[in-house]
This record gives sequence, C-alpha cells and structure tokens, in this order.
Amino acid sequence: MSKKPTPERSYSNQPERIYDDTYEGKRYTYGCRNRPPGYAAIPNNWICDSQRDNPRFRHGTIQYAVPLTDWELYSYELEPAEVEG
Repeated sequence: MSKKPTPERSYSNQPERIYDDTYEGKRYTYGCRNRPPGYAAIPNNWICDSQRDNPRFRHGTIQYAVPLTDWELYSYELEPAEVEG
C-alpha cells in the first residue's frame, strides 16, 4: 500500500444500524486483506450481515453505505472492491 495518509478528516460519517436485507441505497464494498471483519478490525457502522466470501480477499468483503476515507482504508488494511447501486 502507498504511504500513510494524513489524519485530516480521517473518518467517514457512516449512518448507524443499516441491515443488509432492508437497505436499498448505494453500497461500497471493501476487501478484508489481513484480518476478518469484527469489532475493532473494521470501521464502525458497516451494513449489518453484508459480509461475503470473495476469492480475491482472504477474509471476504464487507459493505458500507458511505465510502471510507483513505485513512480508514490504510488503518484497517481494507481495499476497495466495488460500488453497487
């Protein structure tokens, strides 16, 4: 990964408690390269139950309603996978 981004505006403003089966908006999918999704392993407020297996990423993918910042991608070792919707 490239050099560490500056911490300015480092965290995205994610809505709280969105569920996979009821959310119909745009989804930003990120691959979990080095650790599985879970508490403190990914940024807060992901789309609940959106974890998926993906052959490109050892620990699958996770989805958010708002794009993550460069700081979050770097800090949590995530990689953009796709945008849906």
